[in-house]
Amino acid sequence: MFDSHCHLDAGEYDEDRGAVLVRARAAGLVGIVVPGYTQAQWTTLATFCAQDAILRYGLGLHPWYVHELSESALAAALEELPALVRVSSCIAVGECGLDASHARRGGASIAVQQRVLDVHLSIARAAQLPIILHCVAAHGLMLDVLEARGPLASGGVLHSYSGSAELVSRYEKLGLYFSFAGIVTRPEAKRPQRALCAVPRNRLLVESDGPDQAVREIADGASGRRSEPAHIRHVLAAGAALRNEPYEQLVRDTTNNGLRLFGNV
Repeated sequence: MFDSHCHLDAGEYDEDRGAVLVRARAAGLVGIVVPGYTQAQWTTLATFCAQDAILRYGLGLHPWYVHELSESALAAALEELPALVRVSSCIAVGECGLDASHARRGGASIAVQQRVLDVHLSIARAAQLPIILHCVAAHGLMLDVLEARGPLASGGVLHSYSGSAELVSRYEKLGLYFSFAGIVTRPEAKRPQRALCAVPRNRLLVESDGPDQAVREIADGASGRRSEPAHIRHVLAAGAALRNEPYEQLVRDTTNNGLRLFGNV
């Protein structure tokens, strides 16, 4: 199994991170992507991910945290990022993207978020790396931005895809994959479930989004307040049922997709 998105460096794992990794390996995980989302992480993620061979990381600025930087600090960070990507062992650019809901709650404006996203897209193209995209309530603009630039040669992923099933084909033409997390285990989550069913098998990924998006309560008690990589087996089980596909086939497909997108390293 391959977890395409887990914030394993978050404080929620500080007390038992080693045990989390043991459970991940026992569940069959062969890869976990830890996305960078703040400038503070850029110099620590390489060391963090060196602790276990199944860990790999991206470098980026999440739209939720852009507003924490002054204009001059943001400019300096965006100038620093390309050089760090070139010399680091990161396997992706991001997490980055657009979040109109956060903009409405006092975060960086959509115009600023788009400017930051444009820089990340340029870095990903220059470095020939995939991009990890966050998009909430801004799929129209995201598609406009991406389609204006053309397909991504190294691909990328829409993490915890929140768009409609109808938009899948447009995103797919741009070279993107689609990742789904614990929300699809919840019966009321009809929109992401429909989208999951619309994604071609060769473009589908799963994620824990740990420590967020815990799977719904299940009989074996594996869910709870915190998500972790081992829990993606429940996301896969839900996906297999929704798509009417064998569980083992979905495990193989999503694992191979993750290894292919992120360089099989």
